[in-house]
Amino acid sequence: MSRNRRILILLIVLGTGRRHDDLGAPVVRGWTRPLAVAIYPVAMDEASAAFVEQLKAEDFQEIGAFLAREAPRWRRGCDAGSACHA
Repeated sequence: MSRNRRILILLIVLGTGRRHDDLGAPVVRGWTRPLAVAIYPVAMDEASAAFVEQLKAEDFQEIGAFLAREAPRWRRGCDAGSACHA
């Protein structure tokens, strides 16, 4: 394969990756839509499995309080349609 053809293929691959990044980045950085975040406790061994099993919904209330506290900083409110609760 000639050198020019390899360079062209490389540029196409890089351009495609750049375009893909440009399409997704404004959604996250621009806050045009809410960003959904999920937290899943994962047990890696028996000791952590016992801890994960005893977790309750109330244990995650602090996360909801943090989101509600930080939302005004980013000019976003926590209403019924948002996920500012755990």
